[in-house]
Amino acid sequence: MAPELLGGKDPYDGPAVDIFACGAILFILRYAKFAFAASNDSYFRRLHRNPQQAMIDRNIKASPEFLDLIVGLTQQDPKKRLTLEQVKAHPWLKGETAKPNEVRAHFYSLVPGRKCLNKDHYKAM
Repeated sequence: MAPELLGGKDPYDGPAVDIFACGAILFILRYAKFAFAASNDSYFRRLHRNPQQAMIDRNIKASPEFLDLIVGLTQQDPKKRLTLEQVKAHPWLKGETAKPNEVRAHFYSLVPGRKCLNKDHYKAM
């Protein structure tokens, strides 16, 4: 949850709250782990103080571009968060996209012991 929602007393900027949520969700989609539990916990503070070291400490291999995007999306101050236009122009989003078999392999690498039940389903996608 975006930090400005925790206090509940000030009006908030809806798009900035959504950008924060996108950062949290993007991290989960990429690593099948939460970046932090709350915007005021120790994981959040470590991520923003030293993103590379925070990932090393958690044994997560994240590119500097990805971490820059996540940190920009989840800035404590909503005025310092990336805007949608900045997100769309970010280098991590401008990079190569994964092929379907790479996405599948990545997913199954995150969920040990799980196997593809129906490969024809994936081929049809």
